[in-house]
Amino acid sequence: MDEYEKIVNYYLERINRGEIEFDQIRKELEEKNVDAPSISIIIRKIDDELIHHTTNQYRLATLKNLAVFGGVLTALGLVTIIISFLGLLNTRSQEIIVFAYGPFFSGIFILLAAIRKKNQKGKIFSKEKSLFDKVGKRLN
Repeated sequence: MDEYEKIVNYYLERINRGEIEFDQIRKELEEKNVDAPSISIIIRKIDDELIHHTTNQYRLATLKNLAVFGGVLTALGLVTIIISFLGLLNTRSQEIIVFAYGPFFSGIFILLAAIRKKNQKGKIFSKEKSLFDKVGKRLN
């Protein structure tokens, strides 16, 4: 671990504990007589980590909502299937069969896809830049 990473981790821990705000870091580093290029590198790394953390929280919340939606859709489909088996819903026509089984299988698919994506931590939580970021960097 190089010196910059130690400093970045130190300030990230302080931010998480609520001891310091992001905009106060530069002032504190200047008071410690750290040179301007090093301050820029440290600030940039801290900013990248904070953005990465916020993005991951958003992605996790989105996946949780998607899993809940898939579960609700599966439950509604299951209720529709049970109602059709009880004879309360006429399942002789093709439209009713799609109406009865479509939500069930769609909900299972959505639920399993969300769970699978959540368990792929390497891909969803990676710091790899998106294609948009890569192209934008080349244009600048």
